[in-house]
Amino acid sequence: MIDTGDVDVFLGLDVGKGEHHGTAVTRAGKRVFDKLSTTR
Repeated sequence: MIDTGDVDVFLGLDVGKGEHHGTAVTRAGKRVFDKLSTTR
């Protein structure tokens, strides 16, 4: 098991062929960044 006690923000990244999505969530569960981007 990984100790996440020192982590303040968790990042989630989804990189696809046509769309990319990034999210950052604080330890309390507050979403502080959420962006969807499309490629051309």
